[in-house]
Amino acid sequence: MTQHYLLPCSCGQRLAVAPRQAGESITCPCGTAVEVPPLNRLKTLEPVAQEAELQPKAGDARRQSAWGGRQAGLFFGVVLLCVGVPWAAWLEWSKPRLVPVESMSPLQTWGMWQELRTGADRYPSPQARAYAEALSQNRNWLFVAVTLTIAGLLACVGSYAVLKPTARSEGEASYRFPPARSPLKKVP
Repeated sequence: MTQHYLLPCSCGQRLAVAPRQAGESITCPCGTAVEVPPLNRLKTLEPVAQEAELQPKAGDARRQSAWGGRQAGLFFGVVLLCVGVPWAAWLEWSKPRLVPVESMSPLQTWGMWQELRTGADRYPSPQARAYAEALSQNRNWLFVAVTLTIAGLLACVGSYAVLKPTARSEGEASYRFPPARSPLKKVP
């Protein structure tokens, strides 16, 4: 464990700070912001006794509640999934569809017959062009929604698989590694 030092506050309390906090600003329980001196001046302060080091230090509550990279990646991925999946479902549900021939009126059937008689090289009617344009736009937006969904899924899986969880404090071990046993202590 690293050595901690007692930093005096204007209220009279002494805050335990680690060398890694040199140059930072920490908040005293009284609410005063206290500037931690540089490392060379920090070592001139009174060191903390070993049993006092086990107590929570000033500023640790702020650090413990902060998100790490894993939580941020998971949150970002879930947000993308929550946007992409419903959007893709809505686009698929509202996709423009052709009217089935069985439900066409005789006049609509006659108009379609006249269009089909002109052959494959015909110039499409305004209705056919509007349908093709609407279907093209729907496909483009569906591609964007599916891409968002895939990006959200990759962000969730990637942040969970790649980023390691961060320990809450310097003395606290990560849950993946068992604590090391001291060879000098007798195990019962």
